[in-house]
Amino acid sequence: GGMGGGMGGGMGGFCWVAREVYGPHDPRWVLFRDWLSTEGPAWLRDLYAAHGAEFAEWIHDKPAAKWLLRQLMDTSLETAQAHAVAHYSIESDGSGFLVLPGRTRVVRFPTVCLEHGKAEPNPRVPYRLVELQTFSEDPRLAFVLKALADGHVTQKVAQAAAWHIANGLSWERLAAETIHHLAGIPPEPFFQRAELAAAMQLVAAAPASSAAEGTSTPGY
Repeated sequence: GGMGGGMGGGMGGFCWVAREVYGPHDPRWVLFRDWLSTEGPAWLRDLYAAHGAEFAEWIHDKPAAKWLLRQLMDTSLETAQAHAVAHYSIESDGSGFLVLPGRTRVVRFPTVCLEHGKAEPNPRVPYRLVELQTFSEDPRLAFVLKALADGHVTQKVAQAAAWHIANGLSWERLAAETIHHLAGIPPEPFFQRAELAAAMQLVAAAPASSAAEGTSTPGY
């Protein structure tokens, strides 16, 4: 029950499915019920109105089926942010995305290394997010990273510029960087000449002081 006379006993049956999938103490079953009653497709409501109770009983001892249904239900909930009860919102230019309790989201974005010579990041090592200013107050570095985030330059161009600014690597030193391969494959340059040329232009366009940080240069 719980849905009132409008959906009748059939919607109650669907509640049994969500409760079976998530468990009675997980609030997501309530969120999913609300999503189905307000935004879900009509064919799904009709299907579970007719077969919800027996379907919930059928999946009771089938953890693989419940796992698959949980993924599908979570996907539906992630598209219904306004109906979430508990969530974290990460803002970016006024837009946000939902991270449901107990879940993770994969967010892909370009990054650069700011400490040349350190080992590659490892998922088994704990990391923490810090503001750029705690690492470097050089406004040129902030300019380079913003150009990368805004999509004005490629990752390789930003990486060369970042190593030049943050670690003092000369352009000659950066040109000598190589990628080493296994199985006898000869090494190849880490940066192409065009990438280094673009990095030089990017650094030249970067403001030398925080007072000029608000200025912009065409192309960047």
